[in-house]
Amino acid sequence: MNVRAERKGSVALELITASVIAVLISLILLLFSAFLAKSLNLSDGWLMPIDQFIKAVSLFAGAMIAFKDKRNGWLKGLVLGLIYIALAFVIFSLASDTGFTFDLSLLWDSLLGAGMGLICGVLVVNIKK
Repeated sequence: MNVRAERKGSVALELITASVIAVLISLILLLFSAFLAKSLNLSDGWLMPIDQFIKAVSLFAGAMIAFKDKRNGWLKGLVLGLIYIALAFVIFSLASDTGFTFDLSLLWDSLLGAGMGLICGVLVVNIKK
């Protein structure tokens, strides 16, 4: 196997690992935030900022744990953000009573996920030693 093929395989593994880690962290944080929202009687206005914060933290943690190669952090982060949004969409759609709903919010989530992933990827490869 040549070096280029090995690199592609390792990047794919990094992305899969980071995506799974990010989704698992999101699930844990969303359960915790739902408990807090219910306990503290938070208004609906707080839900979107909390949700976006959870996505950013999850993407950053997934990238921090899984990204080993310091090259192309921006691209790996962007792809990570898109994979994460797709996985989260499938998982939460399966768990919800409304099922799969394709609307404008999915497009915005994808754009925000790609942007947050890009930023996290850049940060992680520049922070990590």
